[in-house]
Amino acid sequence: MRYFGIIILLVLYLTLLLLTGCRVNTANSEKASGNLENQKDINQSSNNFQSSSTGSVQESTEEPETESPQKWSGLTGFTTWSGYAPGAADTWLDNGFTETRDLRNYLDTDGVNASKAAVIAANAKGIKSIWGVTSGGTTITSTNWADFRQAILNAAQWAQDNGIYEFQLGNEEEYHVDGTTMTVAQIIINLKSVATDVQAIFTNGNISYSCWQNTIDDWVVAGKGNIDILASNVYMGGNGSYGKIWKTRITNL
Repeated sequence: MRYFGIIILLVLYLTLLLLTGCRVNTANSEKASGNLENQKDINQSSNNFQSSSTGSVQESTEEPETESPQKWSGLTGFTTWSGYAPGAADTWLDNGFTETRDLRNYLDTDGVNASKAAVIAANAKGIKSIWGVTSGGTTITSTNWADFRQAILNAAQWAQDNGIYEFQLGNEEEYHVDGTTMTVAQIIINLKSVATDVQAIFTNGNISYSCWQNTIDDWVVAGKGNIDILASNVYMGGNGSYGKIWKTRITNL
């Protein structure tokens, strides 16, 4: 009987130990689970902030959203004889081209009028036009500059009245100066001056100018003044005669 009582006590004691062990294991599991969750939160926080010896530095290490991920969306336009625009506009648009550029010699009245008609037709189809007049083949002198200047102002007014997207003051006019009565330095001064007057006329969009590539450095020194976009026709290739100088010119501009 005595031995039987001892056995019962041993069984009760072992049962108590087992129950206590289960409670301890359960508590440890919950604690471990909590630690894992805390570690997860800590890891998450470390992804968002970096710490330093002087304290917490709230410097995000996540990839920032790019405000302007792509400044140039690709080739969207080209220079063409505006007479092609009405018939080819639909094809251009279907292939992602939305802009054309055309400048006629200011003395070529028929050419300028034809260009105007073509631009209006192209605009009606959804083509945006960069348009203006140029000396194009006419030597610029101190004598005829006044006429050219007035032609630019007249063209700017027409461009404003007819919804032109961007007005261009001219094209490589430095190449057409006589070099004596009208120098490169002087034509740059004159173009910057007329740009100021055009700003008061043409408000549809930007006023641009495309300089001769050999005068990029002259423009860099002079500054673009009130010209919104100073561009250049950069030629590369030409049976290798141009080398890679165009890269330097673009960088300088």
